[in-house]
Amino acid sequence: MAETKYENSPTFKRMLLWANERFPLSHALLFFIMFFCAFVYGKVIMSEGPIALKFEDFFGFFATWAFFLLLRIFDEHKDYEIDCKNYPNRVLQSGLITLNNLKVLGALAILCQVLVSTHFDQGIYFVTKIWLVTFLYSVLMAKEFFIGKWLEKRLVLYAFSHLLIMPFALLWMAQMASPKMLMSTEIWPLLLLAFLSGAAFEITRKTKGPSEEKTGVDSYSKILGAKLSSFVIFLLLLSSLAVQIYVVESLFKAESLIPVLVLNSVFITACFGLYSYIKSPSIKGRKINEALVSLSMLVAYVVLTAVAILDRGVLWL
Repeated sequence: MAETKYENSPTFKRMLLWANERFPLSHALLFFIMFFCAFVYGKVIMSEGPIALKFEDFFGFFATWAFFLLLRIFDEHKDYEIDCKNYPNRVLQSGLITLNNLKVLGALAILCQVLVSTHFDQGIYFVTKIWLVTFLYSVLMAKEFFIGKWLEKRLVLYAFSHLLIMPFALLWMAQMASPKMLMSTEIWPLLLLAFLSGAAFEITRKTKGPSEEKTGVDSYSKILGAKLSSFVIFLLLLSSLAVQIYVVESLFKAESLIPVLVLNSVFITACFGLYSYIKSPSIKGRKINEALVSLSMLVAYVVLTAVAILDRGVLWL
C-alpha cells in the first residue's frame, strides 16, 4: 500500500504525493491563465495604448497559485473527519502527512500572498487591502461561516456562499495591474464571469454518475437529479458565454468574428457532453463534462486575453 511504501520517505516527498493527489501541478496552467487574464483586463480598463508589462508582474502568478493552494489546505482541514471515513486511502487520511504539515505549507502560502501584494502596492494600500478582504472571506469559508451544520443541508446556498470567493480573487488579481483601480464599473463583467464559470465547474464536479454516489456525501445529482443539474450547468455556461461575448464585442471592441466563433464552438461542445450525460449518467460522462467545462473556462480566459493583446499590443518595460 502507498502508506507502507512511502512512510519512511522524506517529508518533502510525502508532501509532493499529497500535492499530486489533491493539488496537481497541472492546475498551475489554469491559475496562470486566470491571473494573466485578470491582470491584462485590469490594464486595459484603466489605461490607454499598449499593455505595459514587466517581468516582476508575474510575481502575481505565484501569489495566485499560493492562494488556491491555501483554499485547498483550508478544505483539507474542514473536511478531514468526513474524508477519513469516505477516503481512508488518501495521502493525508492514511497518515503519510499530517494536518500540521499542511499548516506550515499554508503559512508559507499566506506569506507569499502578503509579500506579492505589498510589492505591487509598494506598501499597504489597495491591493493588500483587497487581498485581506479575500483572505478573511476564505477563512470564513473554512469555518463554514460558523453555521456549518445548517449550511451543509442547503447545498445550493452552500455553493453560492463559497463561490463568491472567485470574484474577490479575480478583483485582487486585476488590482495588481492597476493598484488605484478600486471598483471601476468595467471590472464587473470579469467578476461575474469568474462566478459563473466557477459555479458551472463546481456543479459539474458534484453531478455524479449513479455508481459514484456515497451515503452521507451530498451531490447535485442526488438532490436535483441528473436532468435538472445538467440544465443548471447549461444555464450557467450560457450566461457565461453571454458575458464573454459582451466583453469581446462591447468592452474590448474586437472587430474579428473569430473570438466569438471560438467561444460558441466550445459552448456547443460542452452542451453535447451534457446531453450525453443526461441520456446515460455515468462516471465517464461526469469526467467528460468536467473536462469540457474546464475547457470552456480556460478558453474564455485565453480568448479575452488574446483579444485585448491583439487590440492594444504589449509594451515590455
